[in-house]
Amino acid sequence: MTPASALALSARDRAQVAEVHLLASQGALGVGALILQLSDASWAVRREVSAALAQLGEAAVPALCATLLGQRDHEARIAAAVEALVASTGSPDAAVMALAGSPNPAVICDAAQILGRRRSTGALTLLASLVDHADDNVVVSVIEALGCIGGEVSVGLLIRALSADAF
Repeated sequence: MTPASALALSARDRAQVAEVHLLASQGALGVGALILQLSDASWAVRREVSAALAQLGEAAVPALCATLLGQRDHEARIAAAVEALVASTGSPDAAVMALAGSPNPAVICDAAQILGRRRSTGALTLLASLVDHADDNVVVSVIEALGCIGGEVSVGLLIRALSADAF
């Protein structure tokens, strides 16, 4: 956080952000406590938590994926977890692709969004298998992901998706 942006924070937010930085400095040992702060009421704190988890890379990926699978009762938490996986300095693609096997369409949508925003060309085969998914929200998320990834393969899959009866 820059000194100028810190001035705009409340005293509570500044204290929380300081705690986030302390937890992040603990590496993998701080992940659990950081995950708990993904649902903080302050967007500024959530943004710092998300950035800290992203910087922790591989150490945070399992907990972030578990959050997307099992803690879907708080939209801000979900958004912060998605953002952390998108920005991860690690290699979360394989773990995120595993999320696409969830029976919950919302989890599949999150996985597609993450893979698309990461421009994960390694996910094209998985995304191709989801183009014909029964849930329209999944198909839309896959279309968006393919648009982000781009390339010849993505264009072919987009044409296939858009020629389906649902569209």
